[in-house]
Amino acid sequence: MAIERREQPRRPGDGLIARVGDKLVKVLDMSATGIRLERNFALGDGLMEFTLFRRTGTSLELNKSVKVTGKLARQDQHSVAFSFQNSSYALAKLVVWHASGQLGVAPHMVK
Repeated sequence: MAIERREQPRRPGDGLIARVGDKLVKVLDMSATGIRLERNFALGDGLMEFTLFRRTGTSLELNKSVKVTGKLARQDQHSVAFSFQNSSYALAKLVVWHASGQLGVAPHMVK
């Protein structure tokens, strides 16, 4: 049995989408410290900037987008993971909203 070394639990990415450059990319999972995306975009060197959107059905909530800078943490042929390099209230709010939805509880910490 593999030992989990992760400090923050990952949550499935359902309900989130990322825009990397001009591509919309599926969020596979997310934690408080990073994100893993479907790999269908070109990787740059160093830090990557992308925008996260909440998704309701097939609609993106454009007014609740969060700009993120991530540092490449790992990659394989199907996915790429980034650690968040910038912390902001907007990013924390998105992480809490997302985790609350996955757990089935109201996000009381943020409005």
